[in-house]
Amino acid sequence: MENHVLLFKLSAIAAFKLMGTGLGVHFRSSSKLARPEDVAAELNLLIEEYRGLLKRVESLEAPAKIRDGEFIAVLSLTSLAKKVLDEYRGGVVFTISMHHSLKSMGLSDPVDFAEHVLARSGVRAHEVASGVTSYLAKSVLESGEVEFVHVKPSGEVVKLSPGRVIRADVAGGRLSIVVKRVMKSEGVYDGLGVEKKPGDVDYVLVDSSKPLLSHNYFRGDSWLGSYININTPPEVGPKIIKYHDLLVDVVVYPSGEVKVLDLDELEDLHRGGVVTETLYEYARKAAEQVLSDPSSYVFNPLKSLKSYSGAGVPELGQRGRA
Repeated sequence: MENHVLLFKLSAIAAFKLMGTGLGVHFRSSSKLARPEDVAAELNLLIEEYRGLLKRVESLEAPAKIRDGEFIAVLSLTSLAKKVLDEYRGGVVFTISMHHSLKSMGLSDPVDFAEHVLARSGVRAHEVASGVTSYLAKSVLESGEVEFVHVKPSGEVVKLSPGRVIRADVAGGRLSIVVKRVMKSEGVYDGLGVEKKPGDVDYVLVDSSKPLLSHNYFRGDSWLGSYININTPPEVGPKIIKYHDLLVDVVVYPSGEVKVLDLDELEDLHRGGVVTETLYEYARKAAEQVLSDPSSYVFNPLKSLKSYSGAGVPELGQRGRA
């Protein structure tokens, strides 16, 4: 109750001081420790500084620095960064595999519960990795449908149309999924240059250990081509698959022709300092891996789905060739 009264007093002071200025104020949490008269004095100083800045701007030519301030940024951490954070955290407290990824997917409570119980049971953190991926496989199958969240280097978030999970498999601590997306609108498939029609099917291969997503487009029994997106290893939640796009893509055409797309964009961002040297080399090596045997990353449901026998998705690079 006391905090509410103090907040009301601070808001009243701000309203009185700023009335007619068109300005607003944001109180930090530490403001609750300040005396009302100190807050009023601080507001007077800030108003005077603001007026001084306006006068200074009138005599400057853009671009120009007018004041040192704070830099506030919202960072979108990749699965690679979260893995490093897991390792650091694991050096201090019990940390299960994919701790930060799972928490970012809205699974904070289950993660806290699991770590609390397991830390007191004598189990080592690395021993529960397969259990975590098994839980995710069960979750995506039960949810039935997943949405793809595609994060661009610019920070822009693109949500692809969702699809139905038709296979999920755990092997060696990695999770492999096949998602069936049915196209509902017309257009053109990027990179392939092929007309998109309602009813076309995109079989998406997702592997939590691989830096790519393989989109395989079909119209009936006809394969239209495959678009292999190079990205950070995807993060998987009960109803979501999230990854950070690394711009480079590899396209495989039914004719057998293979093309690499947007490598120049990656190089431009690298030169501009947007993409680090490490991430730049990571993306290049991932593309080179696909180019070394592109057919291994192409999925043919007419063959592969019949050969599962309930075993899950084939490993990329071993089975599932069109």
